This record gives sequence, structure tokens and C-alpha cells, in this order.
Amino acid sequence: MSLPLVSIITPLYNHARYIEEGLNSVLHEWEHHYPEIEIVMIDDGSKDNSFEMAQRWREAHPKAFRRFHLLRQPNAGLCRTLNRLVAASEGQYITQLQSDDCHLPQSISKRVEALEAHPEWLAAFGDCHLISEDSKLVHSSGVEFTGRQRPVLSSPLLPREQIIRIGIPFQFMMVRKTAYAMPDVGPYDENIIYEDRYLATRLLAKPNRFGFVDHPVVAYRIRSEHTYNWPYRPADLHTAKSDYKNAALYSGLNRIALLVNAKYNGTRNFTSTPDGRPIFHQTPMHRATHILWQVIKRYHDWDCNRFVAQVT
Repeated sequence: MSLPLVSIITPLYNHARYIEEGLNSVLHEWEHHYPEIEIVMIDDGSKDNSFEMAQRWREAHPKAFRRFHLLRQPNAGLCRTLNRLVAASEGQYITQLQSDDCHLPQSISKRVEALEAHPEWLAAFGDCHLISEDSKLVHSSGVEFTGRQRPVLSSPLLPREQIIRIGIPFQFMMVRKTAYAMPDVGPYDENIIYEDRYLATRLLAKPNRFGFVDHPVVAYRIRSEHTYNWPYRPADLHTAKSDYKNAALYSGLNRIALLVNAKYNGTRNFTSTPDGRPIFHQTPMHRATHILWQVIKRYHDWDCNRFVAQVT
């Protein structure tokens, strides 16, 4: 029985320091665990020599993978680049590897096995390791690092867990290519920067479409330049845009949580000191939505604890 082709898509931007390590990690997977892999990579106007480093790596490994498709373009932004990468992919399954991250052993094979075993799933996500800028292990589990309870990730509470606790490990997903053509899932919204939050929220809008694989699949690099560390947090506004748009796909408390979170993030008000330090000004609307958000979060925590107590 032939294995389905998996497309690993990589938007490459100013990661000359890391791209070789990332490609080597996929090479290990191809050599030892899963032979049906293609690499589709677009350099999105890097200002360093990221493209040349990727090109040099390919020249040193000309026979690796089913296909290695390396393109270059003027800077177009992450979500526009991802849509182009998806369109250029030929695999039945698509997974994104950020150009500063690495795959872990059996990253591909474990998620493919899960999707083959669950044809109703549109996507499967896994756990991760956290690594430093110099590739040292920071934590062996993103699930534990973020305080999530593993049983919740395979429960009906998963959509609200993703809504309330933004971040890892939901972005480490493998998606059926057909899902990107579904109007209530894809493509990526090119007006936002939080592509993983956007896609995961849409996948979880209906039950049994997004499954958890309890295996570390990615080494996620913690870096100071990540969007959630920007001083004025423009990511907050993009989270608000994403949640406002996707709230219509939900009902009940999950819809309320998305709308409250959108209002909470959309009403943050920042100014700066003369030396550039951010000053946060809390508006009355922000104070009100913050209180409501805390009530929803505490109820969700209680609900999760109750569920875990029942199943363990």
C-alpha cells in the first residue's frame, strides 16, 4: 500500500541562521520514518541570505524528497505566502514548518497515521518541544508548558480551550489539502497575521474535524522577535479581526467567548514614552470586557477540571 504524499510548506523570511537545521530535521524524517515528502518553500523577500542558504542545502542534497520546490518573491506577508504555498503543493496532506523550527522524529508519520485512521478529521495536531534561540531544550512539552490538561485536547471542550488559551500547540497541525477549498475553513485570510489562530478556530467550528496526536512533532523555537513580544502588540488587533470574523461559525458560550476576546483585544490602547517604552491605557470598555473574559475563563477552567476528574 502506497503512502500518501505530504507537502511540507515553509514561508522563509530572514532565517538564514536556522533554515539548514530545519531542513536537516525533515531529511531525517524522510530517510528514517516517512519517504513520501515534498518540500515547498517560498522566500518572502528576506533581507538576509536565507534563500541562498536553502538553495545551497538543496545543492548538497539533490536527491532528497519526492520534490523540492524553492521559490522567491518580493515581501507579500505571511498569509498571502501561505496561500501560494498551498496552491503550489501536490500532497494529500499539508503541514507547515516555520523556517526557524525543526521537525522531531516521526512528526510526519504519526500525524499521517492519525488522519488515515480518522477520515472524518480534516486536521491533526501534536505536542511540541520548546527550544531556545541556540537550540537548547527549554521544555519537553508545549502542552505542559502552557498548563493544558491532555484529556481536554481530545474532548468536546477542545474548541473553547483553543479560543481561551491562544498559542501552542495548536499550530503544529497537518491538514488535508481538500480542507483549504472548503468555504468554512480556507483559504488563509490575507488581512491578518495570526494564521494559526485563524485556521484552528475555523477547523474547530464543527465537531470531529481537528484531532490531537499525543506525540511531540515540532521543536518550537522561542525568539524575542515573535509577534506576541512586539511592544505595541499589533497581534492583538489581528486576533480581534480573526475572532470577530469566525464568531459567526460558532454558537452559545464559544461564540460569546470569541466576541468578548475580540472586544478585549480590539480595545487595548497603547502610547509610548519618548524612549519608546509602551504605556498601556485601560479604557472603560477594556475593563468591562476584561472582567467578562475572566468570568468565562474561570468557568472554562472549572469545566475542564470537572471533565478531567470524570475521565481519570
